[in-house]
Amino acid sequence: MKTGLTFSALSVLFGVHRTTISRIFHLILQNLDCATANLIFWPNKATIQATMPECFNPDHINTRVIIDCTEFRIEIPTAVDDRVVCYSHYKKGFTAKVIIGITLGGFISFKSKVAGGRKTDSQMTVESRLVDLLETGDVVLADKGFPEIKKLLMKVAKKLKL
Repeated sequence: MKTGLTFSALSVLFGVHRTTISRIFHLILQNLDCATANLIFWPNKATIQATMPECFNPDHINTRVIIDCTEFRIEIPTAVDDRVVCYSHYKKGFTAKVIIGITLGGFISFKSKVAGGRKTDSQMTVESRLVDLLETGDVVLADKGFPEIKKLLMKVAKKLKL
């Protein structure tokens, strides 16, 4: 993955058919998914506050999660519908994106499902149901790419802040 070699290039290097490389790659991805499935979980407030670095006290004591959207390039999808969903005008290419949330201590505590690059960060956040995990008084830190989320958080009865 790091080198960006295609399945065809790998098949030449290892002397096996391209579909064999594809099967091995997807099998390894499935194994990694199973092995790491329990590594990302939503900690309780007490755990977050206990692991919070001193530099965040007392100004950010109620901060529950820092979110950002990560976008990465993908191959051109074969289906036209997938091409429409994955084309990002911002990146000028085909991309997928995922929202990652971390605690103030740097622990990854949230990961959304992967979506096509056309979706906005705000759309993805709404669809990820992150708001359902938040409790009354929680603060979410995010960059300016989440303008619609502020409206959503104001509608929720939990008195959340962005």
